[in-house]
Amino acid sequence: MGNSSSSKPASSNRSQSTRKRTKFGSFRRKRSKQSKGDPVKLYVNKPNASCRMVWLYCVENDVPFELHFVDERRGDTATKEFHALNPHESVPVLKDGEVVLFESISILYYLATTHTAFAGFGKR
Repeated sequence: MGNSSSSKPASSNRSQSTRKRTKFGSFRRKRSKQSKGDPVKLYVNKPNASCRMVWLYCVENDVPFELHFVDERRGDTATKEFHALNPHESVPVLKDGEVVLFESISILYYLATTHTAFAGFGKR
């Protein structure tokens, strides 16, 4: 069978896929207005997997942060100061100015929408 006139040459398929890839490669790292001030405070426990996930996200995305280690076994989360941050008395906890978050998924979503290169991406 011969080549049909309706099929596209392989080179045109490659150029279209290349355009899609380079379209997203043109983003430059920019900081949101919130991340230019004080660093966020991150309360974590080393052995906790969800804490490590948030911690590594901050490191990999150059989010300025202060790290505060909290040991749940020693009772650091049962103090009045920590209870004021998180009534569930668990980690991780993120404090960014007046914003306090204490679930790892909500922390990651907040950081992704406010403190990274793609802050605001996809909003209309």
